[in-house]
Amino acid sequence: VWTWGGSKHSQTGRIEPNNMQLAPVRLPKQTFGSSKVLMVACGQFFTMALTVAGEVWTCGKGDLGELGNGVFENQSSMSRINPQLFDNDHITIIAAGFDHAMALGGSGKHLWTWGENSYRCGLLGRTGTTDAEFAVPGRVADDIFQGLSVISMAGGDCTTLVVMNDGSVWGCGQNERGQLGLGEARDIQFLQRIGGEDIFGT
Repeated sequence: VWTWGGSKHSQTGRIEPNNMQLAPVRLPKQTFGSSKVLMVACGQFFTMALTVAGEVWTCGKGDLGELGNGVFENQSSMSRINPQLFDNDHITIIAAGFDHAMALGGSGKHLWTWGENSYRCGLLGRTGTTDAEFAVPGRVADDIFQGLSVISMAGGDCTTLVVMNDGSVWGCGQNERGQLGLGEARDIQFLQRIGGEDIFGT
């Protein structure tokens, strides 16, 4: 994995002089143990990596719980999220919003979310009452998906969007400006179907 750019919060996986890295620099080969990296995702000030072993690693800004380790502190190097926090689910896809993160397991049936939820606007798509609950991965209720599987995810400032295996798009979170495309301007606490072929065509 090669990283570069602004790194005030060590989101490049290193402590950088002048809080920036102007050219690509490779992270040490031993960073992720013996496992190869499958994909990466970047939030506003944090970075995620997923290995072929299904393990999720994070670094950077963590004061809002976006690193998924339950500690509200920045992290200057890549650190693995304890797999037990995912119930040892094999993670296959990761995605990041500004200050929240998502991981997909269970062959698309298990969506895990964590991170910033201070506005309680529903961007994590699950219940909880304390910041500590949102600072570690939590699973979105299976029955929300009505038997469908998630195939991809994306995060915005305070929104979460997912695409299902039937081609439909679902979303939750802040919606005061119609970000979710639901035809109304109110926050949505749990993932809700935006549309499929009925809205977007074939």
